[in-house]
Amino acid sequence: MLPPSWKAEIQKTTEETTDADREKRQAQANDAAANITAAINTLSDAQKSQTSSENRNENIDRVISIATLVLVFLTVIFACLAWLALSGQLTEMKSAGEQSRQLVEANGKLAEAANKQATAAVENAKTAHDSYVASQRAWVGPRNAKISSVPSLDKDLPIILEYGNTGREPAVEAVQDTDVFTATEDEDNAGAPNQRVNDFIGKCKMMWRPEKAIVVYPSVGLSAANYSLTRTIDKSLIDEGVVSGTRLVFFSGCFSYKTIDTIHRSWFCYFYKAGKTEISNWSICPYGNGAD
Repeated sequence: MLPPSWKAEIQKTTEETTDADREKRQAQANDAAANITAAINTLSDAQKSQTSSENRNENIDRVISIATLVLVFLTVIFACLAWLALSGQLTEMKSAGEQSRQLVEANGKLAEAANKQATAAVENAKTAHDSYVASQRAWVGPRNAKISSVPSLDKDLPIILEYGNTGREPAVEAVQDTDVFTATEDEDNAGAPNQRVNDFIGKCKMMWRPEKAIVVYPSVGLSAANYSLTRTIDKSLIDEGVVSGTRLVFFSGCFSYKTIDTIHRSWFCYFYKAGKTEISNWSICPYGNGAD
């Protein structure tokens, strides 16, 4: 869109041109009228002089009167023609000014349309880039959590997490961390496990230990999981409640990794309840799961 100062300058120039032309034509009309008026005055003076003369010639007086009337008539005609010409010029100038204004507005609209097209092109390019990155990047995430046997008192219990990379390029500098705890159903209903999982995930997503990182290569198929990690539940956490199912075992964690020169994360939460959950396929928590 043209700057407001350009619009004001164009309007000012148009008005100045109109005023100058109008003044020029008015001056020309005034000069012509002055010349005719001078002729009328000369004839009038001659008429007065002739009238005051004792030997006045009526024929000459009649000719002078007629000539005066003709000059007056011509003056009126000339003035009308001058006014019509000047009015036409003003109309043309106004039309030219209106055309200039319309041209300015049209150029402004064209500039605005070009700006919108440029913005749309940038957005389309960004969308295409994001789509390409999403189709080529690594996607590391969990597939399943399981145990090999039901919990028993005074015995450690290993939890196995199967995970993989379902993307198209390796996830480099990949690190992970996990948390295990137990809670009753009443505590779960009150939101205590939810709070703990979210607090842990918040810290887990911020961690970064490249010196302990690994590379997670792409898996074959969306359901493939060619990697696993083990987190052992200490026997001190396994009590009668865990064995009987009145206490739930929660297992949460996260992955942080780099793909296409950008750090991404995924986080998860599983739980186990004796008598309800299959040992080979733990249940997914209704919170604490996500990816970016």
